[in-house]
Amino acid sequence: MAINYEKVFEVLNRNGESLNSLFSKGIITDYASRQIRNGESISLKYIEQICKYFNLPIEEIVEIKLDED
Repeated sequence: MAINYEKVFEVLNRNGESLNSLFSKGIITDYASRQIRNGESISLKYIEQICKYFNLPIEEIVEIKLDED
């Protein structure tokens, strides 16, 4: 399984935001923004904060891709 952040980047682009702007506004940490860029797991706390900031449900922010074995 892997966490896919493509949707968060779509939301950011659609709203004229970036991970850096979310960091500047205190929504996520620098570490969390680097983890997102690298496709690594972050705390649900940050996912929740992104959802609240954009007023979107979690399924519009991240996706879990299952391995195709």
